[in-house]
Amino acid sequence: MTTYRELQESLNEKYELYTDDSNATWAEKDLITFGQKQGYKVKSILSTKEMGPKDMVVFELNDYDKKEVSNVKLKSGEQVYRYLTQTVKNGGMIPYIKINFDKGLVYYMTSESMSDQAESVAFETKGSKIKYARVLKGI
Repeated sequence: MTTYRELQESLNEKYELYTDDSNATWAEKDLITFGQKQGYKVKSILSTKEMGPKDMVVFELNDYDKKEVSNVKLKSGEQVYRYLTQTVKNGGMIPYIKINFDKGLVYYMTSESMSDQAESVAFETKGSKIKYARVLKGI
């Protein structure tokens, strides 16, 4: 059984953060190209512990997106982005995701918020820990 102290220490572990000044896209080139064709600019590539070896490509919001998420209450260090994985790309979506890079947490949209009838964007209250993030500057 995990003690409270061990839990606190595991929450305070920093994730690995890389900065890539090149335009190398490793295995995510297909996702980056898809997002760019939709008019999005790449922010980073990251993975969470739950995702296993899969990566997610994170994109900056455009003006329309900024209006759509203007109702989202953000805490210090939180920002909303769009993201792609191979699975969501295959579904034809580029959903929103809330990320706190300072705390190393990502918050996915609620299932209700992703429905066609949703009137606003909402996020889960429990975040997933970032395993690593790679900020791309050369793209």
